[in-house]
Amino acid sequence: MIEAELRAVRKIEELIQSNKIDYNGILRIRNKTVKSDVEVVRKTTEDSVEDVGRPAMDENVIEIKKQVRKVIELLEQRIILEPNRPILKTLYDRYMKAEEIISSNEDISKIMISGGCRAYLDAFSDYMNPLLGEMDKAEKMLSNLKK
Repeated sequence: MIEAELRAVRKIEELIQSNKIDYNGILRIRNKTVKSDVEVVRKTTEDSVEDVGRPAMDENVIEIKKQVRKVIELLEQRIILEPNRPILKTLYDRYMKAEEIISSNEDISKIMISGGCRAYLDAFSDYMNPLLGEMDKAEKMLSNLKK
């Protein structure tokens, strides 16, 4: 029994014990309970229908989402150190958009992170930055996912 049904049963038991049975009151309590059950079923059905046709994220998509998030975090740290470098902002925007596309189950062909490593190196020549490795990993994962 759900909570509303239990309350209705308790209320009916109280009325029976007090010998003041109001059959209309019992009917009202029952109707409220039935109505709430119907609403629960309808809401559950509506929620389920929204998920129909929406593909579940497979493990590769989940992994690339994690990788994109890792790159975003590293870019945020780098932007704090050098806020006036436009390439960092561009890369950050592209990775944020990639995360949005993945989260909303949109077509991954819309993701535009390829070439980010090259752009970063052109601007910084910082071959030892861990950000590069993570960006490269994300680019390769996306490339494999698009195949």
